[in-house]
Amino acid sequence: MHRPEQVALRDPWFAPVRFFFPWLLHRLPPARSRPQDPESRVACEACTKSNMVMLLGEVVTKAAVDYEQLVREATRAVGYDSDEKGMDSRTMNVIVALEEQSPDLAQGVGLAKALEDSGTWDHGVVFGYSTNESKEHMPMSHVLANGLCARLDEARRSGELAWAWPGGRVQVTLEYREESDGSVVPARIHSVVVSAQCSSDVKADKVEGDLMEQVVRPTLPEGLCDAKTQYSFPDYARVDAGLSGRRAVADTYGGWGSHGGAGLSGRDASRVSRCGAYAARCCRRPQGQGSSARFPPGP
Repeated sequence: MHRPEQVALRDPWFAPVRFFFPWLLHRLPPARSRPQDPESRVACEACTKSNMVMLLGEVVTKAAVDYEQLVREATRAVGYDSDEKGMDSRTMNVIVALEEQSPDLAQGVGLAKALEDSGTWDHGVVFGYSTNESKEHMPMSHVLANGLCARLDEARRSGELAWAWPGGRVQVTLEYREESDGSVVPARIHSVVVSAQCSSDVKADKVEGDLMEQVVRPTLPEGLCDAKTQYSFPDYARVDAGLSGRRAVADTYGGWGSHGGAGLSGRDASRVSRCGAYAARCCRRPQGQGSSARFPPGP
């Protein structure tokens, strides 16, 4: 059966995954307050569109943080340095809408309490998932999609893809084989989609050739690719608005395991939606490194 790296509502067999905008956004929440004030409490989001970035949410900290400067540094580090790319870290509009934590929540967390007596900001549902089809104990399709994105970003930064801009999307669809015990194992890569942001004057054949040689071939295992594997390199659509937590399924298990619905970035460890998700994942992982068990789909 075919299992895409991420399932979309409209078309379950083709879904764009792994945006670079969320990578930018995950850098923005004010984590820098934590080294200055270990008792900081952070629950904020970041959104961006058309040369604008907004931080919004609740922060409690004694640290001195220049949020606007933090946003500009993170945006520049990602590579958005001109209006042509959709954002210029030097001239973009930065909106900071951060407030203090509500008194009720502050009382529940209890900053002055011992760690074991502290409460959490909220309640929620969390899931953990694990499989041994990869050394990371993550679904193979998810691992390969993340690997392609990492390689795409690396090649852009190193100059191997001098024409590439920061935006990109990747999808990997695997064909799985069902075993007699009900478990499934990766059989082959059915299709790969890689889309990279670039200037309109770059030729399509140049983009396709470079992506295949510099990104796809060095990343995908030869044993899973065959003559029937399909490769597609569509133009990058420049219509996205970025929002932290918007691609929560792609940021966790790529559609294989369940998800509680909350984003994991921009939150300190007092949020059960974050620490609970990590704890559930830890509990689900196999204890024996030499285990050869294969797990059926499900949390």
